[in-house]
Amino acid sequence: PITVSLEQKPKVRQTKTYQNTINKSLWHSFTEHGKSPALAMEMASVYQWAVDFYNIKKGDSYKILYSQDYVENKPVGKIDIIAAQFTHQDSTYYSFRFQEGKTKGYFDENGASLHKAFLKAPLKFTRISSRFSGSRMHPTLRYRRAHRGVDYAAPTGTPVRSVGNGTVIKKAYQRGGAGNYVKIKHNKTFTTVYMHFVRHAKNLRVGQRVSQGDVIGYVGMTGVATGPHLHYGVLKNGRYINPLTMKLPPSKPLKGKLLDRFKVVRDSLSRQLETSSIDTKK
Repeated sequence: PITVSLEQKPKVRQTKTYQNTINKSLWHSFTEHGKSPALAMEMASVYQWAVDFYNIKKGDSYKILYSQDYVENKPVGKIDIIAAQFTHQDSTYYSFRFQEGKTKGYFDENGASLHKAFLKAPLKFTRISSRFSGSRMHPTLRYRRAHRGVDYAAPTGTPVRSVGNGTVIKKAYQRGGAGNYVKIKHNKTFTTVYMHFVRHAKNLRVGQRVSQGDVIGYVGMTGVATGPHLHYGVLKNGRYINPLTMKLPPSKPLKGKLLDRFKVVRDSLSRQLETSSIDTKK
């Protein structure tokens, strides 16, 4: 008779540090050393309120302290980022994971939450194909006019997220311009617009409340467009502003004993981030 037995191999939780300088792209800076793209995605998720990953430059750098389960020295399961620093155009952004009671999340070196009212961008890992401008030669219409938003080039079908909590006030199709589009009112000050969807998210309707990060549609090239992209616009008090330079109120920092406890955790993680050996093994 044939006997079959199953052996469950033990998982070992390991904490590692990885750092690199971006020369080609954020994605390449991970894969060139055999790192999983999931680690890049996890870092982008941590910094999605603080760093504009569509505007990163050659020479930007980062360092990450993270943990993951390993089975026979092979990584398995979810990656957890414990602390990180990201240097972007001479500014350094820190993140430290902290949990105390009901308080949980990532905080900067001063104890302010990285979670903001708006995401930095409504897409993940694409490129900016056209910026906010008072006068731009329109690629299809061939005359100059204001470009009151930012265009993100991305493959057709890429999910588009609402940058903040709000209410859908418009869901429509405009043949001679925006194509399938959505407009979301976030509060009495800010409204955002998303254009050229190949299709709206299923069951999305006017009057619906959406949360930050909810998928509201998918990248396409409906309306007037030369290729698949998302046109993203922001209105402040009814006037279009540049989404890339808009200023939002800072998050409220931790206070009192919670801040004191955070500082202890921050200092410990900072030491680990600085002294841990760098893992660049493929």
